[in-house]
Amino acid sequence: MQLLALSLLAWTHAGWSLFLRIAVPAGLGRVRGPAPAGRPGSPGATVVVAAYAEETVIAETVRALLAQDHPCEVVVACDGSPDATAARAR
Repeated sequence: MQLLALSLLAWTHAGWSLFLRIAVPAGLGRVRGPAPAGRPGSPGATVVVAAYAEETVIAETVRALLAQDHPCEVVVACDGSPDATAARAR
């Protein structure tokens, strides 16, 4: 059991680092396709906004998130809101 624990510890500290030094320059694990909008080379992000009865502010919140320099996708999660939150988020 101790040998297994030591092996996992060694892999975590040395093996994974070595693997990444080889895999990243080789392009392994990268998503192929067009780069996200924004600064070249910057990764995109997804922002999830939980909204309930936010009709008065949700449109401005979404606009502010989309206006950031960092490219992002905004997902508004609105489940059963009694007002027009979902409609205003669109």
